[in-house]
Amino acid sequence: MSDWKRYLVFSKNEKIAVVFIIAIILIGSIIKLYSEVWSKQENTSINFEEFKDKLKIQLTDDSIKLFSKTTELNQDTLYNNFILIDLNTAGIEDLEKLPGIGESIASRIIEYRNQNGNFKKIEDIKKVKGVGEKKFNDIQKFIKVN
Repeated sequence: MSDWKRYLVFSKNEKIAVVFIIAIILIGSIIKLYSEVWSKQENTSINFEEFKDKLKIQLTDDSIKLFSKTTELNQDTLYNNFILIDLNTAGIEDLEKLPGIGESIASRIIEYRNQNGNFKKIEDIKKVKGVGEKKFNDIQKFIKVN
């Protein structure tokens, strides 16, 4: 046998050790990948207290009972139990609580309302510069008109 081939031949114990090392590397890689994916999912979960504080919206008594009984929150339950922001009476601070609405768009909404009168339906907010279909879809369950 030539010299270089002698180094490529492994004994039974050496083969077991190589397979063990490869298995450890593979398992470690899977654990690392899983933990990265899991941490991304944790960052997107809804923390009810932070959500409530950010929006500063009052809950009905039924809502408080509902959330004390469950840890799983879904968007429809959240939307249906919050007091909605009225586009015709909301100030800049209230409008800024809506997802994707900053000071400049909030100011435009109020300016539009002052120039054109009260909103007749929530879809009218799309007439305000900066509020397109995507932004409307993000905020429509948080707003109302009276």
